[in-house]
Amino acid sequence: MIELYGKSTNKRLALLDDIIINDSISISRQINGEFTLKFEALEADLKSEYFQDEVYVMADGYLFDIVYIEKQHSDILTYQMECEHVSYRLISHDVPYYTFDGTPAQILSDILSGTELLPGVVDKTDVITFAVHEETNKLGLVQLLANTIPAEIDFDGFKINLKNTIGQDRGFVARFGKNITGVKKIFDRRNNLTCYSVDIIELKSHLGFAGFENLETIEEGDTIRIVDEVMGLDVANKVIKRIYNPIRSINTSLEIANHIELFTDTVTKIQRDTVVKDKLYHGIRISPELGFESIRNDNMARGIFNSDTFALQSGDGSGDNWINKLYFDPIAAKYIFDGDLSADTITALQSLITPNLYAEKANIAELTVDELQTHDKIAKYLAEDTTDVNYIRIYDQWLQFITATTDGIETEYVYNRDGGQLYWEDDTFKNPTTEATNYPITIYKYTEFIKRQIGFEMRDGLYTPAEIVGLGSYPEEHPDWGKTYIYKSAFGYEINYYDSQDGTLRQIKLSDDGVFITPYDLEQLDFYSTGFSAKYSGITYAWTWTKDGSGKITSLTTDDNVSIPVTWH
Repeated sequence: MIELYGKSTNKRLALLDDIIINDSISISRQINGEFTLKFEALEADLKSEYFQDEVYVMADGYLFDIVYIEKQHSDILTYQMECEHVSYRLISHDVPYYTFDGTPAQILSDILSGTELLPGVVDKTDVITFAVHEETNKLGLVQLLANTIPAEIDFDGFKINLKNTIGQDRGFVARFGKNITGVKKIFDRRNNLTCYSVDIIELKSHLGFAGFENLETIEEGDTIRIVDEVMGLDVANKVIKRIYNPIRSINTSLEIANHIELFTDTVTKIQRDTVVKDKLYHGIRISPELGFESIRNDNMARGIFNSDTFALQSGDGSGDNWINKLYFDPIAAKYIFDGDLSADTITALQSLITPNLYAEKANIAELTVDELQTHDKIAKYLAEDTTDVNYIRIYDQWLQFITATTDGIETEYVYNRDGGQLYWEDDTFKNPTTEATNYPITIYKYTEFIKRQIGFEMRDGLYTPAEIVGLGSYPEEHPDWGKTYIYKSAFGYEINYYDSQDGTLRQIKLSDDGVFITPYDLEQLDFYSTGFSAKYSGITYAWTWTKDGSGKITSLTTDDNVSIPVTWH
């Protein structure tokens, strides 16, 4: 049944079955992708007149907006209609970048806020950080979220569901001589994809299959078996796309593949162990003007990192006005803090002025002229909390992001920066002191991993902005392996990654002279009677040549037998 609804009222306006030319209607649906409807309708009073209004169509239980109308007159007056699923309305909601930390259901709800679409069933429940670092729209965010967790998008009216799978294995068999009218097999080595395009005749309504209709039913996401003795095919794969007639399901086209092609190159997914209620999240972008920029979603805080500036700033919420609070002065080679340290600022009940500053939770903040640490190891010990500590340490010219882990068995005492042991005044464990009591301040013994560092390195006599990312694959034996080093000089930008297994350098350089990607240094060139070899950055490439009767080279052949013709001028 094909029905027409008003967009503003969501009320049914007309039933279109009797004016649609049956063989003209088709729905094309791809998992996590295209979802469109096309049909041709006859002119009819009290029906076709609505086509000029803001309306949508319900076909096969799904809702489609009419986006294209072509009115034709030959022997009769007809309308060619093209429709898009109502989820395409999300395309009009542009998003410059996006970051959210939570369950997929919470992320989907946040994406759909302020739109006409609603969150539905979401099967996955793990907490993740979902981030998109480039401009997109809300439909793109939904598709990227589905491909990231991963899930398959389904629809229930205006609700969007993210399910583990939208199909099933009904035992459907597509076989030549039974229901296949055409089959095509495709190998795409670029994406490691094997897929099939199959045209079938649906037999679920045929009298000969009465009682077996379920075995002859096929939908998106279903697993089907394809048998073609001539092509030597007998495979079972997933239906990723279906083109079908929702009124008369006879001739149907299917695309079957061994996996759904994902779009996760533009998505960063970080698994989390916990989620904090009412937490503020941060969008990240990179621009020619500011370089690396991290902005809190309420525009009250921002961090900038480029060749001239490293600054943590406060904002007024507008996104236009920023004030440096903690920043690096490259001329003085010092970090500068512009603000007040008070009991209110560090939420302390009582402060003790010693070589260290103590907070309410007995966290030694180490707020000194040369070091800042943000961990709460003492508070975790008091709470018998053995979860990881993720914190920041700032010292000299470095900002470090650290994960500390403990088994909860070994402990150690706490000392101030001068080596003096620290104690609690009494068994309330609130007020620290340097005087010995029966209550030594104790913490779990942690193993610390530096996951990221931002700072300045002296290179060629200049303080160069630098970033080191990753713990590395063999921190003890080979400290560089598996790490990425990023440098921004006055005249270029450099990214160095060392292979996690053998330490081979993979490098990208951007400079006034262009873009250079390893291997790019020619180290050695050897010629032989049958060809030559060239060594670039430690990697050797060989070619053999073919000559004509006069001794001229006519072609070169690579190691993988690719022949390159040579033309003489």
